Amino acid sequence: WAGAVQETSGTATFSYVAATFTLPSVTPTAASSSSDDQAVSFWVGIDGATGQNQIWQAGVDIYVQNGETTFLGWSEWYPADTVGLDMEFSIGDVIVVSVESTSSSEGTALIENLTTGKNVTSTATAPDSSSTLVGQTAEWIVEDLAIDGDGLTFINFGEATFTGCVAKAGGKTIGLDGSSLMAVEDSTSDHVQAVPSVVSDSELKVTYQSS
Repeated sequence: WAGAVQETSGTATFSYVAATFTLPSVTPTAASSSSDDQAVSFWVGIDGATGQNQIWQAGVDIYVQNGETTFLGWSEWYPADTVGLDMEFSIGDVIVVSVESTSSSEGTALIENLTTGKNVTSTATAPDSSSTLVGQTAEWIVEDLAIDGDGLTFINFGEATFTGCVAKAGGKTIGLDGSSLMAVEDSTSDHVQAVPSVVSDSELKVTYQSS
């Protein structure tokens, strides 16, 4: 993961997180015609960094395989399976993503494509009693994806910018100030592949680092 993690203080818990981002142009890390499945994911979430058995998150993935670029809008209340959302995307589309918890075991996700004017809302419940939210952290993340334990090649996305980064906890609106930053590091070479930087209280940039 590369991005920002905001943690609550005191007894207030996160119930909402949102951001706007533009789907960036991607450059295949391997040959563009490669059958290697290359990907990058952009998402916001609640409780992803707590290290416990729950995340409520939503976002958009970009995949490139055999020269073809595809997209997936999704929501997920981990550890339940990802739910794919019926939306169309293109490089350059401006996307708003938010997740909200209406209780520790219920939530609503919204993905809106401002470029096409389309939006999809998804609801979810905690898959079991051990997966209820504690609302300890809110996240704005670019992810090097793994599916069913298999890591996909992290595609070169250039630079991704999250604007309108906002979270809500205890009736207060919270931005990026004071958040912790995470970078993507290649486990085999220790090369840092994606580096975040906070531009302002509401804007986050994540930059791909070529080897």
